[in-house]
Amino acid sequence: MMTNSAIILKRTLPFGAVTLLLSGCVSGPPEPPVHTDVFATQIKDNDAKIFGFSMLTGPARDQVSGTGQGPSPQGKRSPGRADNHAQKMTQLRSRVEQKLADTGYCRQGYIEIDTYETNKRIHLMGECNESATTADRKQFPNK
Repeated sequence: MMTNSAIILKRTLPFGAVTLLLSGCVSGPPEPPVHTDVFATQIKDNDAKIFGFSMLTGPARDQVSGTGQGPSPQGKRSPGRADNHAQKMTQLRSRVEQKLADTGYCRQGYIEIDTYETNKRIHLMGECNESATTADRKQFPNK
């Protein structure tokens, strides 16, 4: 005859083993951090300081809309998508300003050359208002 303790142990032991096995599967190696922003600089022979900045925007656009049919006819956006695009652009410009302040690359502001959106990223290309100095060429070498 089994005691109450033995019966409880017999019934809970399989659950404990399953829990232990599952927790081992869940606690794999940590995922590497996602590199969301990309900032690249180039100083031209005429001392023009060019840069490109891009950031992740989330899932692909056709996944967001749920239609899988790509952009709407004649390039028109629905009001919700237009608001989302405006928010992305505001966030992009804010992050560009922060990156330029952190690096000191464009000390006198910049001119926006182009912005565009790809599948999961939004990009801004710009040119600094000031010309490159010798110190700029050392700090931001072309690669």
